[in-house]
Amino acid sequence: MPAISIIARTRRKDDHGRVPLRMRIAYRGEKRFISLPVKVLAQKWNGDKRWVTGTHPDAGEINAFLSDLERAAFSVISRLER
Repeated sequence: MPAISIIARTRRKDDHGRVPLRMRIAYRGEKRFISLPVKVLAQKWNGDKRWVTGTHPDAGEINAFLSDLERAAFSVISRLER
């Protein structure tokens, strides 16, 4: 079973305090990282839940996007297993 998670690259903070997000996919002993076209304010990222907190102005939209990406990644991997 693959492990898919979204992580913030906190060491890559820009001038506005935003950090880029990336998807981590671990499957059959290998890890791959995919950069995502999303940056969030570092203090609005919940690393434990791997979501943008509700106080972020675009939290609903960003979290829906991240959820869709995770679902798509699981779907692709499950199709490759067949």
